[in-house]
Amino acid sequence: MIVAHKIQLLPNNVQSSFFSQACGVARHTWNWAYREWERQSRNRNPIIIDNYGDVVGYEKRKPVDDNGALIPPVSGLALKKEFLALIDDQWPWMRIVPSHIYHQPFADLQSAWNRCYKGLAEKPVKKHKGKAKDSFYLANTCITIEGRHVKISKLGQVRMREDLRFSGKVMSARISRTAGQWSISVAIEVPDVVPVHNQPTVAVGVDMGVNTMAALSTGEMRANPKALSKNEKKLKRLQRKLSRQLEAAKIKAGVAPGQAIPRGTRIEFSGRMQDTKLKIQRAHGRIAGIRSNAQHQLSSELTKRFGIVAIEDLNVKGMTASAKGDAANPGKNVAQKSGLNRGMMDVGFGELRRQLDYKAKRTGTQLAVINRWFPSSKTCSVCGVVQEYMPLNIREWRCPSCGAQHDRDVNAAKNIKRIGVIQLQEPQIQKEVKRVGKLNPIRKRVSA
Repeated sequence: MIVAHKIQLLPNNVQSSFFSQACGVARHTWNWAYREWERQSRNRNPIIIDNYGDVVGYEKRKPVDDNGALIPPVSGLALKKEFLALIDDQWPWMRIVPSHIYHQPFADLQSAWNRCYKGLAEKPVKKHKGKAKDSFYLANTCITIEGRHVKISKLGQVRMREDLRFSGKVMSARISRTAGQWSISVAIEVPDVVPVHNQPTVAVGVDMGVNTMAALSTGEMRANPKALSKNEKKLKRLQRKLSRQLEAAKIKAGVAPGQAIPRGTRIEFSGRMQDTKLKIQRAHGRIAGIRSNAQHQLSSELTKRFGIVAIEDLNVKGMTASAKGDAANPGKNVAQKSGLNRGMMDVGFGELRRQLDYKAKRTGTQLAVINRWFPSSKTCSVCGVVQEYMPLNIREWRCPSCGAQHDRDVNAAKNIKRIGVIQLQEPQIQKEVKRVGKLNPIRKRVSA
């Protein structure tokens, strides 16, 4: 099994400059390979133009050259051989970094196009400086980790914020920059073991919410840190400042106030604009860090304490859909719904479920996901009577049948726990994924 550990780096100025150059080398290689892939694909599969001059498709045939030889399909390996034959004449400055940095983009591009051809992802795009994420790849022959230092080929030792958490063979690493901070993600091969939980029969139900991040069936509540709402004022102030600076830069470039930037016009970012942009990135990084810390603490606690964790199969995309409607059917309470959507995305239901999924496999916890249409909030956890109507503003209610007093979220968590335990006792249903050339593959239920 391969696991990854991401650690913040503490480079000096020389090392930061080396990392920036390495990112530039990786970006230049990707863009060259992307352009060549597009050009060779067009030459291999000529376009079909109708009588009106519109492109209607590409010829599906096996192309041959002037001598009748079959032209091979475009591949990352072939492009890599062409690139390495030109590097010493055209780009000798790329030799200052380890060779794996300009070898790996070809494999990454091949993987991206394969996913695009299968309909599993969108078409890959070029990488622009300042817009694309800065990162580069290092093979295990280029790095050596000793305590809190990583030794990189052609650079030397770089300090790390903490020690490597896992012990095993280092397979590869990727160094990336986020909000001006460098981090290294190390992939390590660890032995496969069958985890055994120390409390396999102890179950808990989890009801995720906005005001309360998670309500447990034990009656415990986990508060939502509300990272975005608490830092929103500072973020808005910085964004307004950058907007004013951008308007001044547009006027300096000859663009009228309020007018969209014409295609091909270059706007020069001053030093102060760069500082404001970096402050915005750091504010976003702080918000994401607070949210991620709360998610990791909750998911680790649940998988270590309980052998069975039951959650709901939430449709996050549908829950956070806009309510504005269209011109024919305008929406109602659009501002209130947008605020609710912002609150749900600030919690990160999808990321929390992803963390529970992989951490449950590591600790031996069973994760039960119940049907999203089960009325967990409206069902009495004592007698099982389902209420007909219960709006969101009702947080506490009394069952008219048995008289039990309920907290809305804790009652839902108790029902989720009960259904999750029953679901695990039934024969398991596996999902066989069949790829049919769509971004959302059709899934067929097959009995185990």
